[in-house]
Amino acid sequence: MAINMKKNLLFDEGMRRVAFAMTAVVVVFCAHAACGTVSSSGDSSSCGGVPIAGASVMQRPAAPGREEWTFRQELAAPVEYKAREGFLLRDEYGLSGRTATVLADLRRFLASATGPATKSLSLRRGTVAGRESYRCDVLPRGDVVLTAEDDDGIRRAVYWFEDRVCAGDLAPAVRKPWLRDRISRCFFGPIKRPPFYHDELMDDVDYYPPEYLNRLAHEGVNGLWLTVEWRDIAETAFTVRSPDADRRLAKLRRTVERCLDYGIRTWLFCIEP
Repeated sequence: MAINMKKNLLFDEGMRRVAFAMTAVVVVFCAHAACGTVSSSGDSSSCGGVPIAGASVMQRPAAPGREEWTFRQELAAPVEYKAREGFLLRDEYGLSGRTATVLADLRRFLASATGPATKSLSLRRGTVAGRESYRCDVLPRGDVVLTAEDDDGIRRAVYWFEDRVCAGDLAPAVRKPWLRDRISRCFFGPIKRPPFYHDELMDDVDYYPPEYLNRLAHEGVNGLWLTVEWRDIAETAFTVRSPDADRRLAKLRRTVERCLDYGIRTWLFCIEP
Protein backbone atom coordinates (compact mmCIF):
# COMPACT_ATOMS: atom_id res chain seq x y z
CA MET A 1 0.00 0.00 0.00
CA ALA A 2 2.81 2.40 0.91
CA ILE A 3 4.65 1.53 -2.30
CA ASN A 4 1.54 2.24 -4.42
CA MET A 5 0.97 5.57 -2.67
CA LYS A 6 4.63 6.54 -3.32
CA LYS A 7 4.28 5.65 -7.01
CA ASN A 8 1.10 7.73 -7.25
CA LEU A 9 2.76 10.71 -5.60
CA LEU A 10 5.75 10.47 -7.96
CA PHE A 11 3.43 10.18 -10.96
CA ASP A 12 1.38 13.19 -9.84
CA GLU A 13 4.55 15.26 -9.33
CA GLY A 14 5.85 14.29 -12.77
CA MET A 15 2.59 15.19 -14.42
CA ARG A 16 2.58 18.60 -12.67
CA ARG A 17 6.08 19.33 -13.99
CA VAL A 18 5.11 18.30 -17.54
CA ALA A 19 2.00 20.47 -17.38
CA PHE A 20 4.02 23.42 -16.10
CA ALA A 21 6.59 23.04 -18.88
CA MET A 22 3.87 22.81 -21.55
CA THR A 23 2.17 25.89 -20.15
CA ALA A 24 5.45 27.82 -20.32
CA VAL A 25 6.00 26.77 -23.91
CA VAL A 26 2.47 27.81 -24.89
CA VAL A 27 2.87 31.18 -23.17
CA VAL A 28 6.17 31.91 -24.92
CA PHE A 29 4.78 30.74 -28.26
CA CYS A 30 1.69 32.91 -27.96
CA ALA A 31 3.81 35.90 -26.96
CA HIS A 32 6.07 35.42 -29.98
CA ALA A 33 3.06 35.03 -32.25
CA ALA A 34 1.51 38.21 -30.93
CA CYS A 35 4.79 40.11 -31.17
CA GLY A 36 5.81 38.88 -34.60
CA THR A 37 9.51 39.63 -34.05
CA VAL A 38 12.12 38.95 -31.41
CA SER A 39 14.37 41.74 -30.23
CA SER A 40 18.13 41.24 -30.46
CA SER A 41 18.98 43.75 -27.76
CA GLY A 42 19.59 41.25 -24.95
CA ASP A 43 18.53 38.03 -23.23
CA SER A 44 14.93 39.11 -23.02
CA SER A 45 12.48 40.32 -25.62
CA SER A 46 9.55 42.60 -25.25
CA CYS A 47 6.18 42.84 -26.83
CA GLY A 48 4.18 45.90 -26.08
CA GLY A 49 6.52 46.69 -23.19
CA VAL A 50 6.15 43.24 -21.55
CA PRO A 51 9.53 41.42 -21.31
CA ILE A 52 9.75 37.75 -22.25
CA ALA A 53 12.52 36.18 -20.22
CA GLY A 54 14.75 33.59 -21.87
CA ALA A 55 13.53 34.26 -25.43
CA SER A 56 16.09 33.08 -27.99
CA VAL A 57 17.39 35.44 -30.64
CA MET A 58 17.04 34.22 -34.22
CA GLN A 59 17.76 36.31 -37.28
CA ARG A 60 16.47 35.01 -40.59
CA PRO A 61 19.27 35.21 -43.18
CA ALA A 62 18.52 37.25 -46.25
CA ALA A 63 17.93 35.25 -49.40
CA PRO A 64 20.79 35.69 -51.91
CA GLY A 65 19.95 37.58 -55.07
CA ARG A 66 20.22 35.98 -58.51
CA GLU A 67 23.52 37.76 -59.09
CA GLU A 68 24.96 35.79 -56.15
CA TRP A 69 24.00 32.37 -57.51
CA THR A 70 27.51 31.13 -58.23
CA PHE A 71 26.25 27.79 -59.54
CA ARG A 72 25.15 29.67 -62.65
CA GLN A 73 28.79 30.18 -63.58
CA GLU A 74 29.65 26.60 -62.65
CA LEU A 75 26.97 25.06 -64.85
CA ALA A 76 27.84 27.39 -67.73
CA ALA A 77 31.51 26.35 -67.60
CA PRO A 78 32.78 23.76 -70.13
CA VAL A 79 32.36 20.11 -69.24
CA GLU A 80 35.66 18.65 -68.07
CA TYR A 81 36.78 15.29 -69.44
CA LYS A 82 39.56 12.85 -68.73
CA ALA A 83 39.66 10.10 -71.34
CA ARG A 84 41.45 6.99 -70.10
CA GLU A 85 42.74 6.13 -73.59
CA GLY A 86 43.19 7.78 -76.96
CA PHE A 87 41.14 7.17 -80.11
CA LEU A 88 41.58 8.30 -83.70
CA LEU A 89 38.25 9.66 -84.97
CA ARG A 90 36.78 8.49 -88.28
CA ASP A 91 33.58 10.39 -88.92
CA GLU A 92 31.79 8.37 -91.58
CA TYR A 93 28.42 9.59 -90.29
CA GLY A 94 29.09 13.19 -91.29
CA LEU A 95 28.58 15.29 -88.18
CA SER A 96 27.51 18.77 -89.29
CA GLY A 97 24.68 21.24 -88.93
CA ARG A 98 22.77 20.47 -85.76
CA THR A 99 25.27 17.75 -84.85
CA ALA A 100 28.28 20.07 -85.11
CA THR A 101 28.05 20.45 -81.33
CA VAL A 102 28.47 16.68 -81.00
CA LEU A 103 31.62 16.80 -83.12
CA ALA A 104 33.06 19.67 -81.08
CA ASP A 105 32.31 17.88 -77.82
CA LEU A 106 33.83 14.62 -79.07
CA ARG A 107 37.01 16.31 -80.28
CA ARG A 108 37.43 18.01 -76.92
CA PHE A 109 36.92 14.67 -75.20
CA LEU A 110 39.48 12.87 -77.38
CA ALA A 111 41.98 15.67 -76.80
CA SER A 112 41.80 15.04 -73.05
CA ALA A 113 43.48 11.64 -73.40
CA THR A 114 46.95 11.59 -71.84
CA GLY A 115 48.34 8.84 -74.08
CA PRO A 116 48.60 8.40 -77.85
CA ALA A 117 45.66 7.35 -80.00
CA THR A 118 46.25 3.64 -80.51
CA LYS A 119 42.65 2.72 -81.42
CA SER A 120 40.07 4.09 -83.84
CA LEU A 121 36.55 5.37 -83.25
CA SER A 122 34.28 5.15 -86.30
CA LEU A 123 30.89 6.86 -86.52
CA ARG A 124 28.46 5.34 -89.02
CA ARG A 125 24.86 5.64 -90.13
CA GLY A 126 22.84 2.43 -90.29
CA THR A 127 19.80 0.50 -89.13
CA VAL A 128 19.71 -0.28 -85.41
CA ALA A 129 16.41 -0.32 -83.47
CA GLY A 130 14.48 2.77 -84.50
CA ARG A 131 14.46 6.40 -83.48
CA GLU A 132 17.32 7.55 -81.23
CA SER A 133 18.81 4.04 -81.02
CA TYR A 134 22.48 3.19 -81.45
CA ARG A 135 24.88 0.28 -81.41
CA CYS A 136 28.41 0.03 -80.10
CA ASP A 137 30.72 -2.60 -81.57
CA VAL A 138 34.14 -3.23 -80.04
CA LEU A 139 36.47 -4.99 -82.48
CA PRO A 140 39.22 -7.45 -81.45
CA ARG A 141 41.98 -4.82 -81.55
CA GLY A 142 39.90 -2.50 -79.40
CA ASP A 143 38.67 -0.30 -82.24
CA VAL A 144 35.15 1.02 -81.68
CA VAL A 145 32.29 1.52 -84.14
CA LEU A 146 29.23 3.58 -83.19
CA THR A 147 26.21 3.16 -85.48
CA ALA A 148 22.99 5.19 -85.33
CA GLU A 149 19.92 5.72 -87.50
CA ASP A 150 19.45 9.46 -86.91
CA ASP A 151 21.07 12.56 -85.41
CA ASP A 152 19.49 12.01 -82.01
CA GLY A 153 20.88 8.49 -81.97
CA ILE A 154 24.44 9.47 -82.86
CA ARG A 155 24.32 12.19 -80.20
CA ARG A 156 23.28 9.67 -77.58
CA ALA A 157 25.90 7.22 -78.83
CA VAL A 158 28.77 9.72 -78.57
CA TYR A 159 27.79 10.87 -75.08
CA TRP A 160 27.41 7.27 -73.93
CA PHE A 161 30.81 6.39 -75.42
CA GLU A 162 32.47 9.27 -73.56
CA ASP A 163 30.92 8.23 -70.25
CA ARG A 164 31.96 4.62 -70.66
CA VAL A 165 35.54 5.45 -71.64
CA CYS A 166 35.82 7.71 -68.60
CA ALA A 167 34.45 4.90 -66.41
CA GLY A 168 36.68 2.29 -68.04
CA ASP A 169 33.86 -0.16 -68.78
CA LEU A 170 33.24 0.25 -72.51
CA ALA A 171 31.62 -2.88 -73.97
CA PRO A 172 29.45 -3.85 -76.97
CA ALA A 173 25.84 -2.72 -76.57
CA VAL A 174 22.61 -1.85 -78.37
CA ARG A 175 20.68 0.90 -76.66
CA LYS A 176 17.44 2.82 -77.15
CA PRO A 177 15.83 5.29 -74.70
CA TRP A 178 12.66 3.88 -73.16
CA LEU A 179 11.29 7.40 -72.60
CA ARG A 180 10.87 9.45 -75.76
CA ASP A 181 10.40 12.96 -74.31
CA ARG A 182 12.69 13.86 -71.40
CA ILE A 183 11.74 17.42 -70.48
CA SER A 184 13.47 19.64 -67.94
CA ARG A 185 13.29 23.22 -66.69
CA CYS A 186 16.05 25.82 -66.70
CA PHE A 187 17.96 25.70 -63.41
CA PHE A 188 17.39 29.41 -62.72
CA GLY A 189 14.73 30.39 -65.24
CA PRO A 190 12.00 32.64 -63.84
CA ILE A 191 8.36 31.69 -63.47
CA LYS A 192 5.58 33.78 -64.94
CA ARG A 193 3.31 33.49 -61.94
CA PRO A 194 3.33 34.62 -58.30
CA PRO A 195 5.38 35.36 -56.32
CA PHE A 196 7.93 36.51 -58.95
CA TYR A 197 5.81 36.77 -62.09
CA HIS A 198 8.80 37.44 -64.34
CA ASP A 199 8.68 36.95 -68.10
CA GLU A 200 11.97 35.50 -69.36
CA LEU A 201 11.12 36.55 -72.91
CA MET A 202 11.13 40.21 -71.88
CA ASP A 203 14.69 40.51 -70.54
CA ASP A 204 18.21 40.16 -71.95
CA VAL A 205 19.38 37.40 -69.60
CA ASP A 206 20.90 34.34 -71.25
CA TYR A 207 19.15 31.51 -69.41
CA TYR A 208 20.51 28.83 -71.77
CA PRO A 209 24.29 29.20 -72.23
CA PRO A 210 25.79 26.64 -74.64
CA GLU A 211 27.70 24.61 -72.06
CA TYR A 212 24.63 24.38 -69.85
CA LEU A 213 22.68 22.93 -72.77
CA ASN A 214 25.60 20.59 -73.44
CA ARG A 215 25.37 19.33 -69.86
CA LEU A 216 21.64 18.77 -70.21
CA ALA A 217 22.17 16.85 -73.45
CA HIS A 218 24.81 14.68 -71.76
CA GLU A 219 22.25 13.83 -69.07
CA GLY A 220 19.75 12.69 -71.69
CA VAL A 221 17.47 15.75 -71.61
CA ASN A 222 15.90 16.39 -75.01
CA GLY A 223 13.24 18.95 -74.11
CA LEU A 224 13.05 22.28 -72.26
CA TRP A 225 9.88 23.76 -70.83
CA LEU A 226 9.18 27.50 -71.11
CA THR A 227 6.24 29.27 -69.51
CA VAL A 228 4.42 31.34 -72.15
CA GLU A 229 0.98 32.90 -72.41
CA TRP A 230 -0.60 32.85 -75.86
CA ARG A 231 -2.03 36.32 -75.41
CA ASP A 232 1.55 37.65 -75.19
CA ILE A 233 2.68 36.27 -78.54
CA ALA A 234 -0.45 35.69 -80.64
CA GLU A 235 -3.55 37.51 -81.78
CA THR A 236 -7.00 35.96 -81.81
CA ALA A 237 -10.56 37.04 -82.51
CA PHE A 238 -10.92 37.68 -78.77
CA THR A 239 -7.61 39.39 -77.96
CA VAL A 240 -5.53 42.11 -79.60
CA ARG A 241 -1.86 41.66 -80.37
CA SER A 242 0.49 42.58 -77.53
CA PRO A 243 2.80 45.52 -78.32
CA ASP A 244 5.72 43.39 -77.04
CA ALA A 245 4.81 40.31 -79.08
CA ASP A 246 7.63 40.77 -81.61
CA ARG A 247 10.22 41.12 -78.86
CA ARG A 248 9.00 37.98 -77.13
CA LEU A 249 8.89 35.99 -80.36
CA ALA A 250 12.41 37.10 -81.30
CA LYS A 251 13.89 35.79 -78.05
CA LEU A 252 11.75 32.65 -78.21
CA ARG A 253 13.09 31.90 -81.70
CA ARG A 254 16.69 32.44 -80.55
CA THR A 255 16.14 30.08 -77.63
CA VAL A 256 14.56 27.41 -79.84
CA GLU A 257 17.40 27.58 -82.37
CA ARG A 258 20.14 27.32 -79.76
CA CYS A 259 18.46 24.41 -77.99
CA LEU A 260 18.10 22.52 -81.26
CA ASP A 261 21.88 22.66 -81.68
CA TYR A 262 22.03 20.31 -78.69
CA GLY A 263 19.17 18.05 -79.70
CA ILE A 264 16.78 19.77 -77.30
CA ARG A 265 13.24 20.73 -78.35
CA THR A 266 11.32 23.56 -76.71
CA TRP A 267 7.96 22.91 -75.07
CA LEU A 268 5.62 25.80 -74.26
CA PHE A 269 3.85 25.46 -70.93
CA CYS A 270 0.57 27.37 -71.18
CA ILE A 271 -2.28 27.76 -68.74
CA GLU A 272 -5.04 29.58 -70.53
CA PRO A 273 -6.93 31.77 -70.24
